[in-house]
Amino acid sequence: MEAHLIFSNVAFKQPDGYSVLVKKGDTFRMALVDAGDAVLQWTTSKDPVLKVMEVDANTVDITTEGSGTSRVLLLNAADTAVFRLNFDVFDPAEATAFDVPEAVIEPNP
Repeated sequence: MEAHLIFSNVAFKQPDGYSVLVKKGDTFRMALVDAGDAVLQWTTSKDPVLKVMEVDANTVDITTEGSGTSRVLLLNAADTAVFRLNFDVFDPAEATAFDVPEAVIEPNP
């Protein structure tokens, strides 16, 4: 089983257990391939970071709403994780906005 991550300008395959770096505010589709006929339940580990909307049994639309790390998990009927992806969501404004403190000149002894 693998996930296809489909953004507005690119799509790529991701195997189970990998991490993906995504910009805050992005929306993309995650579609499972070769998921079989088992009934799976989508869940996340940190809802303030990702908003997940189920499209069908094998597809969700994801919007990154906060900064941080979250996991999308697929659970089988026994509540066992059968697929997981980590999403590290960054805020470009936070990544580039930092202040460099003014230099302190100490007197020579």
